Amino acid sequence: MTNQILIKEINMQNDCMFKAVMCSPNNREMVVDVLHAFTKIEKKLLYNATYIGGEEIVKKNMVQKRQSVDMTIKIQSNQQIIVEMNQHSATSIFEKNTLYSFSKIVENTRSSKKIEYPKIILININNFNRFQTDQAILEFKLRDKEGNIEPEFYESIHFVIANVKKSSYNVDNELKKFSNFLKKKTTLGELEREFKGDEKYMAAIRTVKELATDPEFSGYYDVE
Repeated sequence: MTNQILIKEINMQNDCMFKAVMCSPNNREMVVDVLHAFTKIEKKLLYNATYIGGEEIVKKNMVQKRQSVDMTIKIQSNQQIIVEMNQHSATSIFEKNTLYSFSKIVENTRSSKKIEYPKIILININNFNRFQTDQAILEFKLRDKEGNIEPEFYESIHFVIANVKKSSYNVDNELKKFSNFLKKKTTLGELEREFKGDEKYMAAIRTVKELATDPEFSGYYDVE
């Protein structure tokens, strides 16, 4: 007897689903290939990194609502990647993500006598086109008034899902597959048919199936 599928319609952009799939060790090959396509960081370093889902943001005051980031990848003591799945557009969503990134930079310098800023890469995966661009990938770095790039301890990457297929710019094949996987409305059957023969994505789909039959997880999924 097979487990009953409790989540019939799969939304891969749902925070709970996204974090669970992306942080699962079973899907590390897929995640490493995606992160490498975004950052060009050596795959060996990405395989050996620590993957954390739902790391909580320090509250500014007692009454502030609890917030967390979807995924933090700690590559080494001086380098981290923060990944955020932004399903809905909100006024302060990018501000929240950026402030968290800078809080990690400050946090890593407090305990050291020698100031050595960590490298933080923030990856925003967006289901909307806030910047009204035809590009699928936007990269931002800190610059001074003359346009010179400041010390490269922070970089922000925006991945606009809707622009992947229509973009006139070249998009890495790995990121094209990833954008197809991040569907808002799909079913397990549709995912299995689309990625049949691609073992690393089939492994991720098996994780989705396990989650879809877990009553506790489906409760969290529905709340999101």
